[in-house]
Amino acid sequence: MQTRQEVEVNLILPSIRRQLSIELKHIGVKQAEIARRLNLTKAAVTQYIKNIRGTNITLDTITLEEIKKAAVEIKNNKDPTEVIQELLESLKSRKITCKYHRLYNKNLNECNFCFK
Repeated sequence: MQTRQEVEVNLILPSIRRQLSIELKHIGVKQAEIARRLNLTKAAVTQYIKNIRGTNITLDTITLEEIKKAAVEIKNNKDPTEVIQELLESLKSRKITCKYHRLYNKNLNECNFCFK
């Protein structure tokens, strides 16, 4: 069985990075700078922006709005690691993480597994 953390690493984090890359580019940050700030390769950023990578899940509308705000914070020099952690915590607190956890673990009927 996959742990919540494995689900975050394998499914959620790539989708957050993809959307952050798209939003940062949209607000005028160059791809090389996106790569530097998010500690990614330029190739990874290109794949995120072209929707080649990080497309296994569709993020909910609240998270997409949070990512738009997070992109501005990152552009204004807030620590991207902190921003991403806040996004992951938001997903967990709203139990959205459970939805994605069930993709890996079909036998999870109740989402309380991660919240014991």
